[in-house]
Amino acid sequence: MDSFDKIYNDNYLLLYRLACKIANDTDLASDIVQEVFIYLHEKLQNGHRVNHLRAWLSKAVYNRCIDHLRKPKRNVGLKLLKNHSMENALLEVAETKTAIYEALDKLKHNEKILAILYSEGFSYKEMAEISGIKMSSIGTTLSRTLKKLKKELTSLGHELH
Repeated sequence: MDSFDKIYNDNYLLLYRLACKIANDTDLASDIVQEVFIYLHEKLQNGHRVNHLRAWLSKAVYNRCIDHLRKPKRNVGLKLLKNHSMENALLEVAETKTAIYEALDKLKHNEKILAILYSEGFSYKEMAEISGIKMSSIGTTLSRTLKKLKKELTSLGHELH
């Protein structure tokens, strides 16, 4: 297997989940991740080295998501599932996801990004690199953010585990 294929296979799912959570749109998330991999491929073909590949890719996805969300006439509202034939368990999962997105939307931008990165298992160092928040502030900010998120979810009738 080619080394770029390995990079792609090892990182695609993580980057796609990250883009979905930030952009709130699966089609847009897929497009963004593909754009980032094309950009990476071009950089590597031109002889550039990328240090801390996972953080670099995540930062690139984050930046592209923000760029797309800033475009005018972009609808970033929640997409509610309205399929009445779905089973109760799937409906409950959809309702919980919707509540999480609503709660995340009420957080400040940096808090939302930290919560998303934390949910994906990024280290504090990686969170600092991607978000631009000082490493020394990550723990405190994340702790406050998770408390806010828990409070918001509780007010919406859900619990954070």
